[in-house]
Amino acid sequence: MPSKCILCEKEFSTRGAYLQHKKSKHEYQKPRIQYRVAGVAGGGGGGGGGGGGRSLNDLIGTLKDPVSGAGYWIDRKSFHGRKSFGAYYCQYSQSTWISAHSYPKYKQDCKECDRSLFPFALWVNVGGRDNDDRADAADRKPHHRSRCEACRLGVCDAI
Repeated sequence: MPSKCILCEKEFSTRGAYLQHKKSKHEYQKPRIQYRVAGVAGGGGGGGGGGGGRSLNDLIGTLKDPVSGAGYWIDRKSFHGRKSFGAYYCQYSQSTWISAHSYPKYKQDCKECDRSLFPFALWVNVGGRDNDDRADAADRKPHHRSRCEACRLGVCDAI
């Protein structure tokens, strides 16, 4: 199936060639801003912790891209959008998760210990979005509305 790059309009005969082009020609570098987080991680999570902590960039650097389109992870306080994919870390239960319905101003509850946490990082899409980058409805994980502060307040638009 032919694909066309929405950024430079180059055409490709296969999806694989298109994705390789997109990654090599339009991949944006993550900002190199250094942050320190108390405890092990969780830069906006629920609570303190002691010690020197790990760099938030170290934590963000371990995250996988949630979609195949161009973009990057950024810390919650630097995110200027309304909603995006969010990465969470609970320093108490050591649980991590990614949510497709994350808001920088609202928390989600940890499944292990029920503590409410802000996402420590949110995904920034770069350029246009490609419908092929979205997961099929059958592949989507359920959204835990009872654990989502935005849902409880009527703000979340998860289906």
